[in-house]
Amino acid sequence: MTEINIALLHAVASDIDRGLAIARRCLPGFESAGDQVGMGATLTILGGVELVSGEVRAAREMYARGAERLAPWPRLAGWLRLIVAELSMELGDPHRAGRETDRAATIFDRKGCVIADARLAALRGRDPSDGVVIAL
Repeated sequence: MTEINIALLHAVASDIDRGLAIARRCLPGFESAGDQVGMGATLTILGGVELVSGEVRAAREMYARGAERLAPWPRLAGWLRLIVAELSMELGDPHRAGRETDRAATIFDRKGCVIADARLAALRGRDPSDGVVIAL
């Protein structure tokens, strides 16, 4: 787990290639051990590294894969689904954004998380404080 965080630090320090190499090297170890959390964390870090490098589409796919691995932990998966929805909007893919927003909502609508509710409302085009639809 330490090594995948070091990968992100390298990427943030503008050494994207090294960050990607370290994170990619970690994934098979977690896979061979069947460590779902390790795989989910590594895919999340890979998403962060891809995002830092400007590869939004690749980042979105890493976050989506991470959400699948972290499905047994709904709150973690939900946050990744929110990121996938937001990146989908950024990439001009409103259909995928809608699907991912709905998937995140099935998790967060029951939790009463103020931050997640605000992000869901923004993705749905509403102001969370008054329920008014916001033009996107």
